[in-house]
Amino acid sequence: MSPAWAVPCVTIALTQVAVIATSIYLHRALAHRSLHLHPIADMAFRIALWLTTGQSRQQWVAVHRKHHTFTDRPGDPHSPRLLGFWRVQLFNVAYYMREARNAQTLEAFAPDLRPDLLDRLLFTRGFLGVGIGLSLLCILIGLWAGLIAGGLHAILYVFVLAPLINALGHWRGTKNFDNTAYNWRLLSWITGGESLHNNHHAHPRSAKFSLRRSERLRPAGRVGPRHCAPRLIERSAMATAVSTPDFPWPDFDRWQAAFAAARVFPPRWEGLHRAPPAHTPEAEAYRLRKHGLLAEWLDMLARRANVQAHFARQGIRARVARQDMRLPCPACDPFNTREVGAELEAMPPFHPGCRCVLVAIPVARVGRRRRSFARPRPRND
Repeated sequence: MSPAWAVPCVTIALTQVAVIATSIYLHRALAHRSLHLHPIADMAFRIALWLTTGQSRQQWVAVHRKHHTFTDRPGDPHSPRLLGFWRVQLFNVAYYMREARNAQTLEAFAPDLRPDLLDRLLFTRGFLGVGIGLSLLCILIGLWAGLIAGGLHAILYVFVLAPLINALGHWRGTKNFDNTAYNWRLLSWITGGESLHNNHHAHPRSAKFSLRRSERLRPAGRVGPRHCAPRLIERSAMATAVSTPDFPWPDFDRWQAAFAAARVFPPRWEGLHRAPPAHTPEAEAYRLRKHGLLAEWLDMLARRANVQAHFARQGIRARVARQDMRLPCPACDPFNTREVGAELEAMPPFHPGCRCVLVAIPVARVGRRRRSFARPRPRND
């Protein structure tokens, strides 16, 4: 194949590999846990992303989960409603890198994806992966053809397709559901289905983004490429779709069931006593409130280690103190005013929405009483 044909063909192939790996592995399998991948497929996707994008899976997942928690509200890392369409389209990579370097975001939104041995040795070294991928490309199709194809792939992925989903997907388009995202059916052919963004924000735990027949089939009736890759992987026993209605927040559901069994919900759980019917405005408000409360709790859990280290290092005795006493709380009341042990077990926050804190216990000084410098008054006998 001549370089004139090799460069565009290789560029399109590389970009689609990166897009499909991002959509299936980072987005559906890791961020939303809607797919369970075979270890072989998991490793293949990690290598493909390392060679074509150099991205860290924990960083990508944390930024995306935060985007779902604060969609188009203060806290959203890349909302065109807050930042403007062209700023997100052109500088999405800068907003992503700024949030990906925030240690609190990683700990709060992706504690389940801490770097393993392979991450520490290879996959967190993004520039090394991109350098190896570019070198292999130059060996296969030639030096200049490889450099040009690699550069065009970087431009398409970083500055066109990836920001297009975040910018245009939250700016204009069609809707099936009442949320702030939009669908672009034609663009979904080149974004792995990600441009069906309105559908995805309505059902984030669904492994399939298309809902209408016109969104998943070509006019001739054949299945489109955005469905071929997930279906081929699933049929080859490399992936299993996970069907659950919402984000996998088992801790939140566990606390909700416990409070419902006790028939007492603590403060800040107003409107979260039970899930409303699906596909209603109340369901969307419930989901946002639930995710916001849980994200706040995860952030406080991440900060708890610093508090624990401070009290343990100083040898300070501490007790639990409830700050919000408007309603009783079956989880916090047993620990209120109780002194924590030497290893600071039973540390707050105990549940999503918890407002308990640790306060130091004053230590009474034991020793000789200080003499007063005031002269004694004379006695009148």
